[in-house]
Amino acid sequence: MSQKLKIIPNTLEIELAGIPPTPSVEHLPKWYKDLQPYTNDAKKLHFPFDSATHNTTIKRCIPFLDAMTSGYTVVLDDDVFIEQVNNAPSMRWKSEVNIITMHSNPQFKGIPVPKGYYNLVAKWQNDYVFKTSPGYSMLFTHPINRFDLPFMTITGLVDTDLYETTIQFPFFLQEGFEGIIESGTPIAQMTPVKRDSWESNLEKYDKDDTYKRWRKFQRTFASSYKTNFWNKKSYL
Repeated sequence: MSQKLKIIPNTLEIELAGIPPTPSVEHLPKWYKDLQPYTNDAKKLHFPFDSATHNTTIKRCIPFLDAMTSGYTVVLDDDVFIEQVNNAPSMRWKSEVNIITMHSNPQFKGIPVPKGYYNLVAKWQNDYVFKTSPGYSMLFTHPINRFDLPFMTITGLVDTDLYETTIQFPFFLQEGFEGIIESGTPIAQMTPVKRDSWESNLEKYDKDDTYKRWRKFQRTFASSYKTNFWNKKSYL
């Protein structure tokens, strides 16, 4: 049975002209699409004699892709122009709606600032309310594996089946960045998470079981994870 996500506009402006979140699979970047599936521009699967494995690249790595396409992606509504003014970033946009707001310095005092980012925390304005099925929370992260973006969105986990108002997305801005962050740029990724209580248990090493599990993986020449273990996800 599919679970339900309600995306609820919280202002008339966002209902009339906002860009709502959509499935993350729709936001794969060009650099990912341009990746080659095999090394050294090969056109087919090969097992070089001087290699311990076949010639596939990260383009064929299902966990990497699964992470990037999980859940839904929130995008920037308007172009944001950023320039350096007196050694500090100035952020502007043309419309009258809030696109970025700021945290005051005391609010994030003591948090380690990632290397290469300004010592300030801004917030992407979000005017949608997210309502998940009972028992489901939402994990909000930086768009996964998007190391190319000139900012870093901070991660948060919200019980969106119970919480009833909007969620803002704090972020760090890359030092020295100048230019336009374009409307439609992914700014946050959100993945539903079922709330359960968990208990961990450290098991004993089992030589036979370890061997059988490894042989199951090795039995398939390539794409073993996809063929033998992967469960396809769906976000509509």
